[in-house]
Amino acid sequence: MSNDRAWLVLIAGEDASRSRKGLHCSLSWIGKAYAQHVDYFGRDHVIVIANLQEVTTWLEEASRLGEPRYSDFKTQEESAVCWGQVLQSMNTSCSRLIADGGADYDFDTVNPSTVMRVLMGDGRGSEKVIPKADGGTVLLGIFSHGWSHTTTDAQFQKEYASILEHRVRCDVCGRPHEGSETHEHSSLATREWFVHLPYQTPEVDRHMYEFTSYQVPKDPHSLLYSQHLVQAYHALVMQSPSRRIVSVYNFCGSGGFLKFFLRWSSRSEAYKKLFNVDTWPICFLTASTDMEGAISDLFGHFFDTLAEYLTDPTQRKRPFNDLWLEVERRYYCANPCLFTQVIQIRDPCLMCQTFNGSNAGLCSVCHKKYHELPKADRPNLSSSCNITSTHAIPRWAGDLQQSDAARPMGNAAGASCSSGCPPARATPNQALQMCADDAVMLAAIEDLFPRPLLPPRASKRARRT
Repeated sequence: MSNDRAWLVLIAGEDASRSRKGLHCSLSWIGKAYAQHVDYFGRDHVIVIANLQEVTTWLEEASRLGEPRYSDFKTQEESAVCWGQVLQSMNTSCSRLIADGGADYDFDTVNPSTVMRVLMGDGRGSEKVIPKADGGTVLLGIFSHGWSHTTTDAQFQKEYASILEHRVRCDVCGRPHEGSETHEHSSLATREWFVHLPYQTPEVDRHMYEFTSYQVPKDPHSLLYSQHLVQAYHALVMQSPSRRIVSVYNFCGSGGFLKFFLRWSSRSEAYKKLFNVDTWPICFLTASTDMEGAISDLFGHFFDTLAEYLTDPTQRKRPFNDLWLEVERRYYCANPCLFTQVIQIRDPCLMCQTFNGSNAGLCSVCHKKYHELPKADRPNLSSSCNITSTHAIPRWAGDLQQSDAARPMGNAAGASCSSGCPPARATPNQALQMCADDAVMLAAIEDLFPRPLLPPRASKRARRT
């Protein structure tokens, strides 16, 4: 085990096509995690990649002018108030980060190539990166949008994809597809998993996409693919084999980023033979499996629990596996419907009435579809405004003993992602995914995240002089 200090890397992402900055909650979650842990890790060992200053400037302008409209149902004055509330909430969550000078990477530097340089130690000039010679644990937290796309474009999709699906085992059903399946084929051969970042990779760095099927999406160079992170992890392990890596992914389809490591994943054997990925000392916590939408609060539960354990001397000596299980317990206490497949609907969407209508009465998917239509073709929602809210909460859910940290946050299970991902398919094993090296789980928390060395105190004689 290395005695080097641990590194904390926090990344806030967003769909690059979104023009309404600040509506995604990633900055708030990153700001909270930063405030909880910066004193423990030390500011010099925390790297934040987030467009905080950019979004703050945009929200200040929007709250002053009331433009763009917060929604079609808000006047200019009401929109100004709403944007001001978003700004105030974000400033509250990110107050410590703002006071410490803001993010290390902001504006157009929040792109996939920046993430790769930070993790692989390839800094340019004065850029803050993890040094290659450093052997400390790396704790990586990513909160963003994510999903996957097919490895073939529309021209070859029907012919070539069907051949692949007939030959390659699907990781969802465990067998090749015959054509009658009701779910999409999921495997490394048929799909590419990615996470969104708000800006595109500069031209000089786009060679990093040469080993991905990036021709399918319209805006591929703002996507950080699962292969990219595998490459970064490989560099981290090769630079220091004793280094431990803990990764927390909170985005839709995040479980797909684990396919290179999972034993049951088709074609993962090649990576085990070539790179020995099954021996890498790395742990993953994902908010969904490969073909599920994500719930937002797993990220918060992990960093809340970690903060409690790191600041309590008695808890720091416990195995990391204990923290893992505590996070899982809190996650299910906050989302009891994951056990019953029941969706909690407090304010039904005015269009589909299936999910919560959190965006001007619409769920995130219907809200996006509604605004993509010409105004003349948009349905009249005024007649639907008298729908009574319904609840589908299991009776026994109230019997769950919830700690203060297990408060319900974020969307209910089944809520859709604003990028158009399908609703979350709740499964009891959604939170805890895997650990490639059991030794990581059994390591003491204080060994994984040692405290920074404090400067020695001056002697009494020195103080008197």
